[in-house]
Amino acid sequence: MRNPYAPPQSSVADINDRGASISAKGLVKLFQVFVLTSTSIGLLLAFWDYLPILVSEDSRFALLQSGTSALSPRASEWLWWLSQPIWILAGIGLYFFQLWGRHLPI
Repeated sequence: MRNPYAPPQSSVADINDRGASISAKGLVKLFQVFVLTSTSIGLLLAFWDYLPILVSEDSRFALLQSGTSALSPRASEWLWWLSQPIWILAGIGLYFFQLWGRHLPI
């Protein structure tokens, strides 16, 4: 029986063998880096409109029209301001492996 995640020439039954190419601690760190990266990119994109970045008028018009007729402007802004803090709290909860962090985005 072979472990598909093990490095070449390592068996599952061999206790002295290294086993997997990345440890559980490494997987935890990798997951935490992914959560931090995702939350950081989300924050950057959430406040993109407020940053002093030069955007052409055509691009600005296209961005403003991306949600046309999806929701009323007041409702979409309200939902945005409600969902962003929940999403950030979920990222913090996921980083520290808290159960409530998994249920917040649902």
